[in-house]
Amino acid sequence: MYDKAGSVLRVEMVINEPEEFTVRKEVTRKGKKVFKWVDMLKGVAYLFRYKDVSLAANGRYLNALAQVDEPTDAIRTLDRITTPKQIAPTRTAKAFNPVARNEVQIFHALLAGQHVIRGFTNPDIRQILKDSLT
Repeated sequence: MYDKAGSVLRVEMVINEPEEFTVRKEVTRKGKKVFKWVDMLKGVAYLFRYKDVSLAANGRYLNALAQVDEPTDAIRTLDRITTPKQIAPTRTAKAFNPVARNEVQIFHALLAGQHVIRGFTNPDIRQILKDSLT
């Protein structure tokens, strides 16, 4: 998906491994001609099926995208927490950086499943971070 010239949202699909899809084709089985679903191969003979598969996939993708809420509130929240804050005339609070290694390690420590039942304390998190550095 990409924004073409800033005015049109364009969705495209490329099928690199068509064998994952099937096509209904007349084949010979035990001397009789029958229609079977067989692996779709690369080639112009199956362009009609490429079109069907691509349209269906793009349709499902666009339907799922239509269900996504407008992200303005999330963007405002992210802006708020990723901007340094003035706490007092001489003190500032560091901004959150979601891609900084040390902050990612803190999140991994906080979200560890071992804290689900009883929660966590500062010493618990410090120990996990200390163990992850060694």
